[in-house]
Amino acid sequence: MQIRVAKNTSRLTPEQMVPKMQVSLTAVAEHATVFTGATALLAQGAAAVTGLETSNADVTMLEAQLAQARYERGLKMDAAQAFYNQFALYVGGIANGNADTILLAAMDVALPPGPPQPMTKVEGNRLDAGGVDQTAMGNWRPVVGARYYDVQTSKSPAGESNQRAEGLHASARGEQPGQRAVERSRVRDDPIAA
Repeated sequence: MQIRVAKNTSRLTPEQMVPKMQVSLTAVAEHATVFTGATALLAQGAAAVTGLETSNADVTMLEAQLAQARYERGLKMDAAQAFYNQFALYVGGIANGNADTILLAAMDVALPPGPPQPMTKVEGNRLDAGGVDQTAMGNWRPVVGARYYDVQTSKSPAGESNQRAEGLHASARGEQPGQRAVERSRVRDDPIAA
């Protein structure tokens, strides 16, 4: 059986390829008595390594510039949105509720608020014991569009609710939507749309 060279380069990144090539080129150059006639190949290899190193440096520089440009664009977008909010207040003040004036400013006319849309049932209810006696942490999957939840507690799954905590905001006390401390018991919660 003949032993072959395992290249092992197909999964290397360009940054990993440079040292792999450099080590082999150096080793062949140091053993010129074994690897005779390699001068031209070593020169080609050195040029390939230099070219790849240059390209790697160019990509790294451009990635840094792109990250900086995206950061600056984010700041400018925030500033543009803040201006537009103020501008909309100005146009709204001049329009004084007249849709034609708002449209004259090439701005969108807000539709009057309608009745809240019925929300889907909350799923994935779970109640975990709290750190304080007679408390628990109620968890459920957030409902898209819900601004707060109407949470009712009961001593049994089929029982009437004996306590009601209305208007638990999804972002109350900086918690994730669907998490709020409630009395230890069964939880039934209904999402409330704005």
